[in-house]
Amino acid sequence: MLLPTLIILISLRPEADYRMLAIYANNVHHMTIERATTPRINKRFRVLDAESGEPLPGARIIGVHDFDWADDWVVRGTTDAQGVATLRLAKNYFHLFRAHVKPADEYLGRDWPEPGADVTGIAAWHIGTTTPNGPWGAVYHHVVIGDRAAAIARATELWREHRNARGGGIYNGWRRVVAPEVNVSGPAYGGTSDPATTK
Repeated sequence: MLLPTLIILISLRPEADYRMLAIYANNVHHMTIERATTPRINKRFRVLDAESGEPLPGARIIGVHDFDWADDWVVRGTTDAQGVATLRLAKNYFHLFRAHVKPADEYLGRDWPEPGADVTGIAAWHIGTTTPNGPWGAVYHHVVIGDRAAAIARATELWREHRNARGGGIYNGWRRVVAPEVNVSGPAYGGTSDPATTK
């Protein structure tokens, strides 16, 4: 291994190429050793039909630990008869996790719109999260499969109940729709607390 290593190092230009090699080596470690050894924890997700409120069996949940500086870690699961799927998530990276839902009957024929997006038709809308057992307990991701009106109705319910305080909240994209009087900063998938609840 010494000769190939020397050839690679000699062929690299100073500074920029060394940095690229370091980034590549770090990503290889991130996708192999770190991914295999990072502690995991099981989290249950439940998917409900937006119109009937009934569990949606056979729905596919695609979860992503979204790393800005390295490749993402993807996890997948399929809901059972009760609409529940269990995913093994990286315990140290909950704050980087997001999930998408694809129904079993394939009637969802579009990309996942951002929270609050002005999109017509049926889609999987990511509304927000709740933590009924406190910040260190289970995190419930609320996803509505239906039209934009159904998503707005659910976002309004969550906002009135939690107002983005400790028990949960909605994404910025929905805040701009259901509570335009509150100043919101950041991307559609971000979360902004309500100043009235943090005083």
